[in-house]
Amino acid sequence: DETVKGGKRKKRTDTGRISIPIPNKGEGSATGGSVDEVVQPSPKKRKGSAVHKGRPLALTAGSTVPSGDQDR
Repeated sequence: DETVKGGKRKKRTDTGRISIPIPNKGEGSATGGSVDEVVQPSPKKRKGSAVHKGRPLALTAGSTVPSGDQDR
């Protein structure tokens, strides 16, 4: 069981590591200071998208309930 849990945790770590390659590209561009600014907005945008995805689902579920009442 422990081995399975370890595998799942490693996958999560890989996802976090994906953000690290971004600074490498920035270093090749020019200033390292700019890289820091570029890295911060990326995670924030991801979080915002996740929140937006959750809201539409809730609205869809709410619309489905009233439709059933009208049928009856």
